[in-house]
Amino acid sequence: MLSAAQLYARATAFAFLSVAALALAVSYIYCPSGSFCADAYYKYLVPLLIPVTAWFAIANWVGWTYFRFAAAQEVPRQPPWLRILLHK
Repeated sequence: MLSAAQLYARATAFAFLSVAALALAVSYIYCPSGSFCADAYYKYLVPLLIPVTAWFAIANWVGWTYFRFAAAQEVPRQPPWLRILLHK
């Protein structure tokens, strides 16, 4: 269980990332600096890193979940999130 201080720290970090993403989106509509706007490659780095990092984190989490539940057991078990998804 997370403490109140940890929850506030995570909420603050998420709010900062949200404001940074909003500032990045606004900079694509209105760009005050001419040299950054004229760049053809690096201006796509941050917008492409966000979904790539998210997909990597999700794939890593799923892989570690399979690894953790794939230990030698008499009866193969499904990870809890898979049991929830497959529950009928």
